[in-house]
Amino acid sequence: MAGRLRLAALLALVLAVATVAPAATPEQLVEDGHFKQARALLERQLQANPNDAQLNWLVARVHRAFGDIPGAINYAQKAVQLAPSKADYHLTLAE
Repeated sequence: MAGRLRLAALLALVLAVATVAPAATPEQLVEDGHFKQARALLERQLQANPNDAQLNWLVARVHRAFGDIPGAINYAQKAVQLAPSKADYHLTLAE
């Protein structure tokens, strides 16, 4: 009986671990509309890498989602400045 119980517990643990989704990236969180979660991750990453164009672009999108248009413009401008060939960054700035 104890052996079956252990086996059942082990099987449940394996299934639980196997079904856990991999950690979402900030970009995935923004795309899926999880702006609060994305903001927490992006703030830390941007602090460590302030000249990362993609991070600035994602932060701009988060600021826009929260209605902070001046903040969104600021980060979008920096993203465009850092990577002027990225059309998505220009689009975010224009919106």
